[in-house]
Amino acid sequence: QGVMIGRGAMNTPCMLWDVDHTIYGEEKPEPMTRRQLLEKYRLYLEDSHADGSSVGSTHLALKPTLGMFSDLRGNKAFRGTADAAMRKKNEEGAPARVLELAMEAVDAANPGILDEPLQGTVAFRPLAPKQNGTNGTPQGTPQGTPRGQKR
Repeated sequence: QGVMIGRGAMNTPCMLWDVDHTIYGEEKPEPMTRRQLLEKYRLYLEDSHADGSSVGSTHLALKPTLGMFSDLRGNKAFRGTADAAMRKKNEEGAPARVLELAMEAVDAANPGILDEPLQGTVAFRPLAPKQNGTNGTPQGTPQGTPRGQKR
């Protein structure tokens, strides 16, 4: 059995920060914040992508971070600052520096968001088999809405 989560992980990468504990039963990690996660990634970028020689390579290096503030106040500041900085052809265009500037922008737009603990991963629980006349839809799902359509 498996599940495809590619688009979900790309749009909201924070959803998987503790997945090894939830799915595989590994030791529960210490609670993490967006600041800690981004700072670790920034240090990785300093080692791996120091030059920032092209907008394309900088964008690809930062792509995993672009959904970090999805549906949160400050997302526009984060993405806009990152976009503007990565277009510069100097030291400001290096991926680690772009990420640092974007983190400063989101911190100014929504103080404290970087330091809120990330939510834990919730394991998927399949629906119980149909019983007593229920149709097996999740609680709160409008009856008659076809699967896959907005509810």
